Amino acid sequence: MRAAGLTQVPEGSIYPTLSRLERDGHLSARMIRTQSGPARKYLSLSPSGERFMEERSRAWHSLAAVIGPLLVDETRDVEEATS
Repeated sequence: MRAAGLTQVPEGSIYPTLSRLERDGHLSARMIRTQSGPARKYLSLSPSGERFMEERSRAWHSLAAVIGPLLVDETRDVEEATS
């Protein structure tokens, strides 16, 4: 997450979100044994998760299309008011 630039996302919110997505059937999990410690859980999108991601992506892009211009206009108004 940090490598992707998501430094503001608290670690305590990631695992509950992943658990909810798994419980709702959007993620598939498998445990893999390791030589150096406890088994690790690997998660992947299920077919339901792929559909869910597509739906949420469309909703996000629709929201961004509406909000984006408002933010640009607000910034321009602030710049004009301070000039």
